[in-house]
Amino acid sequence: MRLDEKLAGARVTARWLDPAEVGTAARRRRRRARRVWAAGGVAVVAVAAGVLVPTLTTTSGTRPPSSAAPPGSVTAPGVAVGDRLGDGIELVSDAKPTNVADPAAIGPVAGAEQSLSLALLQQLAEHAGSGNVSVSPASVAVALAMLQNGAAGTTLTQIQAALHSSELTTAQQNAGWAALTGAWQQAAADGHITLDSANSLFLQQGFPVEPAFLAALKSAYDAGTWQVDFDQHLSGAVDTINAWTSQQTHGKITKLFDDGQLDQSTVAVLANAVYFHAAWSEPFDPHESNPGVFHGPSGPTHPTFMARAGGSLPWARGDGYQAVQLPYTGGRFAALAVMPTTGSLSNFVAGLTPDRLAGIAAALHTGEAVEVSLPRFTTTSSTDLAGTLAALGMPEAFTDHADFSGLSPQSTKIQAVQQRVFLAVGEKGTEAAAVTGIGMQATSAIGGPSLRFDHPFLFLVRDTTTGAILFASLVQNPTD
Repeated sequence: MRLDEKLAGARVTARWLDPAEVGTAARRRRRRARRVWAAGGVAVVAVAAGVLVPTLTTTSGTRPPSSAAPPGSVTAPGVAVGDRLGDGIELVSDAKPTNVADPAAIGPVAGAEQSLSLALLQQLAEHAGSGNVSVSPASVAVALAMLQNGAAGTTLTQIQAALHSSELTTAQQNAGWAALTGAWQQAAADGHITLDSANSLFLQQGFPVEPAFLAALKSAYDAGTWQVDFDQHLSGAVDTINAWTSQQTHGKITKLFDDGQLDQSTVAVLANAVYFHAAWSEPFDPHESNPGVFHGPSGPTHPTFMARAGGSLPWARGDGYQAVQLPYTGGRFAALAVMPTTGSLSNFVAGLTPDRLAGIAAALHTGEAVEVSLPRFTTTSSTDLAGTLAALGMPEAFTDHADFSGLSPQSTKIQAVQQRVFLAVGEKGTEAAAVTGIGMQATSAIGGPSLRFDHPFLFLVRDTTTGAILFASLVQNPTD
């Protein structure tokens, strides 16, 4: 029996466990997990019913008295304490998650993600000034897709509009993302690329949650859930979220929300983290790298170090732009650098459409050897996306009129949406990490052409099969 079946019709509340109880229960569960593996049985897996010791009640939002369950007991069969991360505690279960992945839904989901990617870039470029801006559209899309499972009414339709997925049901979107992320994992493994992704839900103890919401997050997004206490131990809850963030991004991002974005009224945080580390299929020769000059958007020049490569790389020159595609090992993932040759980068991005981007990709050719000079750069971004997402069509979710009745019987709204991105590009390849959090509140010289990226340019890490954009950066000063 699946966990969602065990909890059907019941809302979940919780109480804290003593730290000693947690450690004992976790060690006992891990020992049993090892015995199950040895016996060839089903491994213990994280479940989405992330409460400490679940007590089932049909009274909306009512916490049971302390005598309802003795210390250390578990009232849902097959559910137990898993592990501890700071003040947060995760449950595990022997229940096997349902696989909802549907390869037929990959195309529509990836197409919607491309549209969201360009809309995000256009919104952010308007306020970028002369600074760098980096974003992970895929991470934003996954976080919002998870949240969509708890939305209803106008709030639901507005989230779908912001995601450019109005033609997809929530179930179709879940199935598409389950299949697409699975395909990415397989392609990364085949290409010897590190691509790690994780989803989690951090819940206020005692906050009532709809079982269907938890089941959807587990089955489609493999989301684990952590019980924290924003109300009485805010700093501990924030430390738990930050510890998870650091773990999932290999230490590249150690903090998710800015100070003050979460407070005692926070009842839930949905988080997605992505880490990507890949080598170029044709590395730049470090001996060919040399000092160069990068021309900023408003006239100043910046001394920088230009990496150089050449050969049969896919490249193009078109009306007002030059572009090169730099494949990573395995072939499925590649970086696409596009530099406008007339006008500003912000104006170029403002005119981008999925068809225009597809046209640039289609124009890439390898018929003539090309030399590429690309600045080495490392950029980090911390972006409050609340205003951006409201402008993209989902303002109601941030107001007291928000309808997240699919998440909880208690009225909630979005409190904050924050994304942090780390992106490093060098001679060997690319390392990138991103984490998105949604806080919920109760209510070398070669004969042939040369492409020199010495002016502001667009840098995309793309899935060349579907066109989905994992990371995007407006590089306006590689030395910043």
